[in-house]
Amino acid sequence: MHQSITKTSPSRRIAPTVDIDLEESMVMKFEHTALAPALIMLLKLLMENNLMSTSSCSERTKTTSTTLTITVLDDNEPEDAERFTLRLLAPDGTAKLGTKTERTILINSNDSPNGLMSLYAASTKMREISVEEGVGMLHFEIIRTQGMEGQVTVDVATEPGTATTTADISNVDLVPVQVLGTTYVEGWSSFTMNKTVFILMHKPSVVGEMTSPLGSQGSTGAVDMATLMFTTLFRWQGELVPIQTVETDGISSSVAFVIDNVQYLVITNKGNYNRYEAQSRLYRVEDTGQLIVLQNLDSRGATDVVYFNRNNIHYIVIANSQDNGGNTEVNTDIWRWEPGTKRFSKVSTLRTLGASSLAVFEIEDKIFLAVANFYDSVQKSYQLDSKIYKFDSTEKFSQYQSISTTGAIDVEHVRIRSLDLLIVANNRDNTVSSPQKSDVYRWDTTSQGFLLHERLETNRVENLEVFTAFDDTVYAMFANTIGLSAMFAWDVQTSHFQSVWTGRPSLSMVPITIPQEAGQMNLIAIAEKNITTNPVIYQLIKVKDSDYAPSTVTMTMDAGQDLLRTTVYVMQDTIPEDTETFYVFLRNAAGGAEIGVNNRIAVNILSNDNAHGIIEIAQDSLEILAQELPGRDNTVEVNVIRHQGFFGHVTVKWVATGDHDGTNDITPLEGLIEIPTGHSTATISITIRDDDIAELQEVTYIQLTQVVDTGTTLPGRGAQIGENKIGKLIVMANDSPYGVVKWSQVTVTTTEPEGSDKVVILYISREQGLAGDLQVTYTTSVDTNLPLKQQAVSGLDFISQSGSMVVIQENTTSAPVQIVIKQDDLPEPAEMFLVNITGVSVLGGTPGSGAEPSIRIPGNVVTVTISENDNARGIVEFDVTTNIEGRVDVYEEFGKNSTLRLRVSRSVGFFGPITVTWNAAPWEATSMDYSPLSGTLNFADDQESADILITILDDDLAEELETFYVRLVNVTGGAALGPRQEVRVGILKNDSPNGLFRFVTSQLDGQTSIFSYLLSYIIIFVVVSSESTGLNFTKFSL
Repeated sequence: MHQSITKTSPSRRIAPTVDIDLEESMVMKFEHTALAPALIMLLKLLMENNLMSTSSCSERTKTTSTTLTITVLDDNEPEDAERFTLRLLAPDGTAKLGTKTERTILINSNDSPNGLMSLYAASTKMREISVEEGVGMLHFEIIRTQGMEGQVTVDVATEPGTATTTADISNVDLVPVQVLGTTYVEGWSSFTMNKTVFILMHKPSVVGEMTSPLGSQGSTGAVDMATLMFTTLFRWQGELVPIQTVETDGISSSVAFVIDNVQYLVITNKGNYNRYEAQSRLYRVEDTGQLIVLQNLDSRGATDVVYFNRNNIHYIVIANSQDNGGNTEVNTDIWRWEPGTKRFSKVSTLRTLGASSLAVFEIEDKIFLAVANFYDSVQKSYQLDSKIYKFDSTEKFSQYQSISTTGAIDVEHVRIRSLDLLIVANNRDNTVSSPQKSDVYRWDTTSQGFLLHERLETNRVENLEVFTAFDDTVYAMFANTIGLSAMFAWDVQTSHFQSVWTGRPSLSMVPITIPQEAGQMNLIAIAEKNITTNPVIYQLIKVKDSDYAPSTVTMTMDAGQDLLRTTVYVMQDTIPEDTETFYVFLRNAAGGAEIGVNNRIAVNILSNDNAHGIIEIAQDSLEILAQELPGRDNTVEVNVIRHQGFFGHVTVKWVATGDHDGTNDITPLEGLIEIPTGHSTATISITIRDDDIAELQEVTYIQLTQVVDTGTTLPGRGAQIGENKIGKLIVMANDSPYGVVKWSQVTVTTTEPEGSDKVVILYISREQGLAGDLQVTYTTSVDTNLPLKQQAVSGLDFISQSGSMVVIQENTTSAPVQIVIKQDDLPEPAEMFLVNITGVSVLGGTPGSGAEPSIRIPGNVVTVTISENDNARGIVEFDVTTNIEGRVDVYEEFGKNSTLRLRVSRSVGFFGPITVTWNAAPWEATSMDYSPLSGTLNFADDQESADILITILDDDLAEELETFYVRLVNVTGGAALGPRQEVRVGILKNDSPNGLFRFVTSQLDGQTSIFSYLLSYIIIFVVVSSESTGLNFTKFSL
């Protein structure tokens, strides 16, 4: 039997107790494991006291049981579960021990022996931080206190508040997760061992023959995180944590694999110029992630390595690109694992041309190897075939298919559902500036080979990677060194790749998949083309209109490790936003770790993009021209706008300064405007006061001076006054002793002259004062607001005048202005032009203050209308051809009615619609012979002709020539009737008034030829008279 005790938390400092019943007169003995000495002494004392108490109780009352109380002492030492045993020894006297003589006491683990996890923003212990929207990466520290036993994990997650994120599967974005303080990184690779991801940072610029021996870690020394000078192996623990440096000689690629439950890693080294025959290496990966060098592998400009196994036989293939002399026709080597020596041996080779990349894959239980051939040094050409080989039972690859490529730099195979795709990245052609398309091939089950499926736009691509993201979308990434790098997503609907992301030119873009209980993370390690920049690890996310990048990352701490760092990215946009909050917190502690009270941080993204607005005078109020109205005050509205953001209640102070005489001229002179949250406008009302004092033009400046209430309590935030903070209010001169001039009439109508030009007299009048001679300038202009056909044309319709002057004599109220109207023969509708008073001044001196004459507005513009002229609406008349007798003849058709068309034309002018009324007056013909007897014709604007349609009615009456008259009766719409207003129509004689002759038969004898009939004697009788009672005939014969 045992009893469990949990220590009280350190904050309470109260010792728990355990009560154990003992039999009467029993002696107790205890044993312990990992029990503090102080607790042992206490137990001894308690036992002695209890025994003494029990003995005396037994003598007095014959007690049958007693209680032993044990106190567990509290301390600050993190401890795992501890236990001790209480055992009863033989009792004194004649008493005997029963069966229950032992009790095990378990003190549960306490004071977080595996660690107490806390979250802090970097460099601060605050539970709430405020940042700018453009801050980008926020850095956080996960600190482990108390115990440091074992490996533990905890998730760092984000949670929305007023700051939110919106998922969008169509929008791909990469946000930075970690920036490394180094340069000259040209590539990355990764592998997973026991659910732990290891990442290798490539430094190809580090070259030279390797000196680390077999059996060593193959390191160049301790990792210096400040510089990271060498190729470095990291472990992903929520951030990249370095394990060791790796000695390399122009590292180009790596591959990891497991044989007999042992993790291995091969790193290929390309060497450098004139020294390409370098050593690649095989390593064993220890459980800690550290490497042990097992074997040097001969290679010649090694560019890639792949692993595969067949029938539990393990192979690697190393792509060799060139020898020390630069010859690219070198062997690519196939190596086989030897279980006895636990090393690889070379078993076969393939003759390749500058092999740059390999892809090994299985289709229909067959293993294939794709080799991307980059350059033929003999032919000096990038235009060469890449090869696909098939692995046979003799442990050799035989050529299976050739595909045409241009400087193939990389090749990848991917299976999407039942589709096998082979993607070839083409780097260049034989010309220097040659952007190349990269090719996607599809396996065809019928032909048992790859067929071209589609081509993707790339530009001097250096690296191709294919991966499947957390949402099962397949992506192909092309690191382009010219133009933008690109990411394409496979569209399952169209079975083609679609461009979804572009970024800066890069040497490599490597996907790294991080498995987590909280959900897979997809990292992208990018080595930019500019190798002097710091390399960045990005996370792929799919959001839109988001304030921050949502994230859940599992942090893993090894035993003894007490600190890890992570980041959260704040998204940048141009949308004005008020202060918004999201949260970063700890959850899901595992491995025995506990989450402390400091587990949550509020992140305030401060109002941004002028969220509370820029306050300015509106454009339509930057200059306002106003009058002092006679007999009443005039209120002018000055508009104030808030643009960009509309958050918060904003109050702005304004003042009015300028030429005015205090509140005698305008009121008020200062004030406050308020713009409620969500609103964008406010108005300053200025009253111009009426008086009888002659005044010059006065200018008042309305200036926004201070934002009293900024719309937020945050210092340095809130609404601001913009550049347009001053509006000008111009009060025109008023009550002038020299008068105010204007046109006597604002509209004048005149006719176009006949034969020669004419002068139209307009009058400029002067109101109020009549002192002094005034010089008034005026200008003619076209009214562009009218349709073009209604605009009078300067030089054709009137004589333009610009800056012309007229003098109004002292004590005179008006002066004439002569405007010349031009004559022409063109039919025109009513046309208009403007005459504008542009200035007025006093002749012969300078008037005193406030005495300047002014122009009345409105009243400064007169509209002159030239009436419609020269038959602008047209002259309407018949446009038909008559015979010598002046008729239009028509036949009455046999057996049917016929239609007579009489053309009516419109000449001279064609403006506007018109309607013509006509009638048909009978003469010999009656209404029984034609229809209708009247009607109308409608002409549209610009229509030149129309037809009167009269139906000639067929009958069986024999009739001589009959006539009727068609007359144009009237025309409306402003047109006039021309001289040909009448047409005489004749219906020719019809229905054989003198008789009808025909053949008795219409059919010839079938035995008589037509020719014989033509030669026969023909008698034609022609009626020559029908006046006598008998018929007279004339006989003709042929």
